[in-house]
Amino acid sequence: MELNRAIALGFFDGVHIGHQKLLNRCRELSESRGLRSTALTFDHHPDALLLKRDIKTLTTNEQRAEMLIRIGGVSEVLMLPFDEAMMNLPWTDFFHRFLLEKYHARHLIAGENFRFGHKGLGDAEKLREICTEHGIGCDIIKDVRLGGQTVSTTKIKEFLTNGDIESANSYLGHAHEIAGNVLYGRGVGSKRLVPTINMVCAPSILLPPFGVYATRVELDGQRYPAVTNIGVRPTFGTGGGVTIETNAIGYRGNAYGKQARLQLLHYLRPERKYGDADALLRQIEQDIQSAGEYFNEAGHK
Repeated sequence: MELNRAIALGFFDGVHIGHQKLLNRCRELSESRGLRSTALTFDHHPDALLLKRDIKTLTTNEQRAEMLIRIGGVSEVLMLPFDEAMMNLPWTDFFHRFLLEKYHARHLIAGENFRFGHKGLGDAEKLREICTEHGIGCDIIKDVRLGGQTVSTTKIKEFLTNGDIESANSYLGHAHEIAGNVLYGRGVGSKRLVPTINMVCAPSILLPPFGVYATRVELDGQRYPAVTNIGVRPTFGTGGGVTIETNAIGYRGNAYGKQARLQLLHYLRPERKYGDADALLRQIEQDIQSAGEYFNEAGHK
């Protein structure tokens, strides 16, 4: 039995408010026409292969797929490999082989700047035309604008790179998230202050400037206000690359080995080197106080 689908097309990095507009339309069409709501994306950013360089992303593949379902509300995510064969596939072949024959698309949803196929020769207008030829519905969604600018992953990356977390989050329509497993840390602060949740981020993920942030961390289905240091732990000089260390306020469990989801909310200060552990602990106390003031003023829970 064929599983007919309404398919939203895109890379969907970050699942920002522009993406959400496509995904909401996909869900609406699925409900009204009895179709399966689907997001179709790729496992590598096309520009990484096209431009022959590393592309930093906002999310890992696993995180992106989870967010497409949790935030975007679709029923399934299809993640195709973007390799040399896919890069060189003519857009008409992509339409017929994947969208029409393999995934039984009955309605397609794409952004107005969507391009696909070899050399990006397929575009939104050609997609609309070929859908009409085959009796398939097609919605082309206009860009979302905020503050006079088009919402895009590129703009969100610019905000994050500059440490402007609030602007990035406004374009995302949700807090920027970093997901990962909790590792054992140094134990600094775990007895005198609050437990430290240590995460290592995938090297492909774009991080904001090194520093301390007011955050929210989700563990075991519960959310806790928190303070997070992103950086290289200069006080201890331990090396080992970039780490993400979070003091979860109110959490008293053992987080080791668990999956944590960290939400960045506000930049507090740059990362600094302190003379010893006691000096660092005093600063952590001040950071927790600063974060508490931020949460009170911003009305976060």
